[in-house]
Amino acid sequence: YKNFVNAFFSLTIVYIVAIFVKIQYVVDAVRVVMLGVLLYYAYEYNNDSIIRRRNELRALLENPTKLDKEVKTKIVLPEIKKIEKKSNELDKLVKKTKEFEKQLVEKLEKFKLEKLHFDKRKKEMKKQKLELLNLQIELEKEKKHLQKMKAKVVPKLKEVKTKENEVEKEESELEKRKKEYEAKQKKLDGEIAELNQKKKAYNDRLSDLKKLQVKLKQDKEKIDNVKNPLFEKLDLIRWKIDDAKRNNDKELLKKLKEKFKQLNEEAIDKNDELAMKKLEIRKEQKNVMKEIEQIEYNLLVIDNKIKKLMERQKEIDEEKKNLDKDEKRLLAKKEKLESEEGEVEDERNELDKEYNKYKMKEAKLKRVKESMKNDN
Repeated sequence: YKNFVNAFFSLTIVYIVAIFVKIQYVVDAVRVVMLGVLLYYAYEYNNDSIIRRRNELRALLENPTKLDKEVKTKIVLPEIKKIEKKSNELDKLVKKTKEFEKQLVEKLEKFKLEKLHFDKRKKEMKKQKLELLNLQIELEKEKKHLQKMKAKVVPKLKEVKTKENEVEKEESELEKRKKEYEAKQKKLDGEIAELNQKKKAYNDRLSDLKKLQVKLKQDKEKIDNVKNPLFEKLDLIRWKIDDAKRNNDKELLKKLKEKFKQLNEEAIDKNDELAMKKLEIRKEQKNVMKEIEQIEYNLLVIDNKIKKLMERQKEIDEEKKNLDKDEKRLLAKKEKLESEEGEVEDERNELDKEYNKYKMKEAKLKRVKESMKNDN
């Protein structure tokens, strides 16, 4: 009885602790053990009572003086049969109890193995907790390092972006100036080409006019050198008239006078024709001279215009020089900016790498936390 009380009390304490700690399989195991103890002690108690009673009855049967035959047959034998029946039932119960005890031992062995596994996992979890703590500390350090890197890189990125915008603006302005320069140059080239074309046309015309002027002069000289043969005939007739007058040959004088009159009219007509030709030549010479003067004036005007345009060309050339200078300066600025961009890009890539490492460690930390949560 004392052993039963001690065992049951100990199991009760273990049971309460297991419930408090929330280890389910320990609770189940203690329940089974307590039930086994109860059954075992119930069986022992009952078995002792039956054995004592059976021994008492056998003692009565062995002493015939104490009991008569009727008592033996009517009371004792049925009682013995009942007892033997109960004894058989108890034997069966004992067999079942032993089987239950065997199962209980197996469960206890299993419980020991599970406890070992639990202790091992507990150690692993402690180790994981330590790793988790170290990982958290490391992550916190990396986070601070990343924040420092970001604080360093982000202003540089903004500065580079601002410079890029400035360069793009300058590039756009330069492109606009280039287009304006090209338009001016194109317009100027067009004007110069047009003036040169006019100048060439005027020079060609001037050359033709000068050739014509020479020809007219030659024609005039030819006309001036032309001698009228009728004048010689008229002189001859005059001499004959004078002879006829001296000889007083009236008939001949009359004929000579008529012939003189006719030749004189022809001579006058011939002179008039030459005079008309000379007049036409003079008129044409005058027109040619007038046109030459106009062309020379026009050429002078064109030369002045070309001179002014060449002045404009100098201005445009100066503008082109400034454009080239600005373009070189902008190109140098772009090269410098590209170099800065390369440096900032390297720093940004380094930041991205560090950030990716940080995210991987963060994911690992999350997995470890989840695993520990499941283990708990």
